[in-house]
Amino acid sequence: MRIRLGPADGLDDEPRSRPERGFPGLRAGSGDSGAVPVRARRTHVPTATGRERAVEEFTAAAGDAERALGVDHPTTLTHRVNLNFWRGQAGEPAMALAELATLQPRIESVLGADHPRALRTRQQRAELLELPGENDAAATLLTSLPADMIRVQGSDHPRTHEVAEALARCGGRKAR
Repeated sequence: MRIRLGPADGLDDEPRSRPERGFPGLRAGSGDSGAVPVRARRTHVPTATGRERAVEEFTAAAGDAERALGVDHPTTLTHRVNLNFWRGQAGEPAMALAELATLQPRIESVLGADHPRALRTRQQRAELLELPGENDAAATLLTSLPADMIRVQGSDHPRTHEVAEALARCGGRKAR
């Protein structure tokens, strides 16, 4: 099944199709007779409406994953990180940053500090700090990240380049 996303969904350009990703055996609702498979949709949602919709969808997906898989399951943690990143993008950066700071050690405990999800969570925390102009705090968070990303994902990985650019924007030194 494919989802059509477009302007009505908060996207400001042409509609695009994205595949739905489901969790085998995971169903929405508790005891609902008409339960449907839970889906996590990966979309780029640049408008305010799209960011709010992303918060709603990740709230539901995180709750469903937590009930079905447990609070420390990698899928649940990923949904929680995405929920809080989009919550911050939608105008609640303080709440999102507090939750991401709580999630970071759990992610590192479950997946390992060098797991791409753990590295991306550090990156997302810095991105949210940049929003209100807290560049010094973002640079502090980003300082060791380029070296870790190069070691884990390589110097040509797109996320490695994003982190180096973010560090430069925040006034930090550029990664090599």
